Order: sequence, then structure tokens, then C-alpha cells
Amino acid sequence: MRDRVAVGVSIGILANVIRLLLDYILYYFGIARVLFWQIAALQFLPQEHIQEPLAMFIGAVADMTVAASLGVVFCYFLDYFGRKYTYLKGGCFGLLTWVLVFGIFIWINRENLIVFRPSCVLAIMISHLAFGLALTFFADIFLKD
Repeated sequence: MRDRVAVGVSIGILANVIRLLLDYILYYFGIARVLFWQIAALQFLPQEHIQEPLAMFIGAVADMTVAASLGVVFCYFLDYFGRKYTYLKGGCFGLLTWVLVFGIFIWINRENLIVFRPSCVLAIMISHLAFGLALTFFADIFLKD
């Protein structure tokens, strides 16, 4: 596939599915006490509504939109920096998204904040690392020259 935007959107959504699976596993085992879609919904809704199905939908749309956009950025990132050591680059990209997206989100929403336990922050970090590695995996499949 040659269209970087279409590839980026595709790999971003696919990688996000992997991240979401990990998110649900960590939530199921009690490591994370909220799902990332609930955290994303806080951008638009007060905390008391994040358990509602409509809030989950709003969070899902926001999360998938960001993931698709990050997939496009990652495609151009690989074009610019090259295709050597892609899994290292993908892991670093995932961790950078954790720092920037999650960190900025926390700073912006400090009045509407869920108090996160360290295990929850660690779970979100791990899921973003998985997101970056999954981006690399899918980019290797879709970006064959």
C-alpha cells in the first residue's frame, strides 16, 4: 500500500485494538481501575458520567481518532528516520505517546481528575508500549516496498 495516510489510519486502529485488549486484561485483573476509554471521556464529560455507556462511546471515538492519527504520524516517522531497528523505534514511539498524550491529558484535566494508583499509571504505560510495538508489527506488514 502506498498511501501513507490510509496505511497510518489502518495500523493506528489495529495497534489500538491490541492496546485495548491489554487494557481490558489489566482492568480485569484489577491492575487498572478504569479503562482508557473512560479516561478519554474525561476530556468531554465530568467524572461522574464516565461509567455510562454513552461516555464509553465518546471515549472510544476520541481514542480511536487519536490512535488513527498517531498511526499516520508513525508512518511518516518511519519514512523520515528509516526502517532499521523499527521495534526499538516503535517502543519508544509508544512510550512517547504515553508521556505526551497521557501526561498532557492529566495536566489539562487536573480539576476533573481521577486519582490514579501507581499500578494504574504503570498499566497505561505498558499498554502504550504495546501500542508502539503493535504499530511496528502492522507497519512491517502494510509498508512492504
